[in-house]
Amino acid sequence: YDDGTLLLVEAATLTPLASGPFGAGEALTALAWSGDGRFLAMALAGGDLLAWEAIDDDTPVRFAAAPGAGATPALAWDADGGRLAVGAADGLAVYDRSSGAELLRLPLPAASVALSADGARLAAV
Repeated sequence: YDDGTLLLVEAATLTPLASGPFGAGEALTALAWSGDGRFLAMALAGGDLLAWEAIDDDTPVRFAAAPGAGATPALAWDADGGRLAVGAADGLAVYDRSSGAELLRLPLPAASVALSADGARLAAV
């Protein structure tokens, strides 16, 4: 939604679980669940990156400044939700989920990113 509203739905029953605005009305530009389903990452139009532990955490982890502020097309978690890869037109970055710290930044455009299941490899196009 353009106003930053996020709708969570139980996929099997299509029962709404939660709905609410995020990011002070900024549009959401990308979403990604971690492989274990515990964490949800979201990119906001203003360039912020947030992650929630979806099970019981109301306070998001706010990541360091993302590449391509305002135009983050790609998010991908490693299998256990420990690291988040972010791709944008002006760069590629990897963040630590627990601290929000940037672990890697490359000035390479990336419209799509993927981390291998063991987190040892990062692919980007």
